[in-house]
Amino acid sequence: MNPIAVHFGSGHALFTGAGIILAATLIAWTPWTRRHAVLRLTALVGVVVAAMSAAPLPWWFYSLWAGAVGGWFWAERAEVRPRMRYAARGVVQLLCVGAVALELPWQFMPSLGGGPFGTMYVIGDSISAGIGGAQERNWPTLFAAQRGVRVVDLSRGGETVSSALDRAPKVREERALVLLEIGGNDMLSHERGDVFARDLEALLKAVTGPGRCVVMMEIPLPPACNRFGVIQRRLAREYGVPLIPKRIFMRILGGVGATVDGLHLSQAGHERMAEILGEVLSPLLEASASGR
Repeated sequence: MNPIAVHFGSGHALFTGAGIILAATLIAWTPWTRRHAVLRLTALVGVVVAAMSAAPLPWWFYSLWAGAVGGWFWAERAEVRPRMRYAARGVVQLLCVGAVALELPWQFMPSLGGGPFGTMYVIGDSISAGIGGAQERNWPTLFAAQRGVRVVDLSRGGETVSSALDRAPKVREERALVLLEIGGNDMLSHERGDVFARDLEALLKAVTGPGRCVVMMEIPLPPACNRFGVIQRRLAREYGVPLIPKRIFMRILGGVGATVDGLHLSQAGHERMAEILGEVLSPLLEASASGR
């Protein structure tokens, strides 16, 4: 996958965009004759990069950030007191730091507890189910062989959160790890945000239980799809479901030869996903794996 696509899909582009905007505020302090044109161009590039990152920050924060940048542009060109210009720069700098502070915690793998589990259920779409290639072994099959755990693969090509609700009753064991790799097709089909939220909440209610650990893979977001990430993070918090950061998903997709079309996994991609998810989920499966 293109490294630029990986950079944006992982959410790291938000940090790049915030850094570029910060750099523009520093240019404002220089004595260059054409500094206004340079800082405007630099800041606009930063704004575009940050917006295209689709980092699921609250809408009010994006509005405040955009308004602050606009106010700063005006203050730099208008006949205002220097103190006002300095204040405008400071507000923009604080909001850039705030954006990083809001997004950074989601880039780290949360702590996982409740194991060890000998069974893992996988509810997913074609990323997990595969695309039916000749002699294809999807990653849940490889994961079971490598980790010595029972994997119940409930993934299906074309699955959406709504259709995955039909698979939820098949999660029968009271004590198990449940991995949700779902939501990408909802996003790609531009499902309404309220419908996506309703269906995802219903799915989480259906699979959570006192003896289970439910873990969800965060959806990499293309531009203008922030709402799906906002909903996923909100529900993950409400239901106590750890989110595997999307940077890990993009790390898998970004491997050499990991996909057949930029999205669906090749055999090498399935092997890479089994390996990386094995590393991520080892705190929950380590005891079972060691007993192979």
